Amino acid sequence: MDIGLLLLRLTVGLTLAAHGAQKLFGWFGGAGLDVIGQFFEPLGFYPGRRHALMAGLVETVGGLLLALGLLTPIAAALVFSVMLVAAVSVHLKKGFFIATGGYEYNLVIEERYTPAIKRLYACRCGTKKCRGTFLAARR
Repeated sequence: MDIGLLLLRLTVGLTLAAHGAQKLFGWFGGAGLDVIGQFFEPLGFYPGRRHALMAGLVETVGGLLLALGLLTPIAAALVFSVMLVAAVSVHLKKGFFIATGGYEYNLVIEERYTPAIKRLYACRCGTKKCRGTFLAARR
């Protein structure tokens, strides 16, 4: 069970980080900030480059935090927010399946980290509930 959670955390987190690096640096065949910024502006995100920078930072940093299991509830909330905005502003009108540009992937990411976000709001610092990360091994 612990290995399965680790693999899931690494797979999703590093995939998100790579997706963010495509926006920020143009790595892995990505377009980079200038082109992504031009894509964002017709969607109503002005200035486009600044919104592309924020989206890329959230995806990269949030993905790395999730992969490492650090600040998981906060990272999950950040990733959830950027995936929700992407799903509604870009993917919803294209249908469900990712093959047509749909929101399938966004929905999976949002569903995966919803429990961690709930934990963030329920957490009271100093209690046992706050210690560890959401994906930490359970005893």
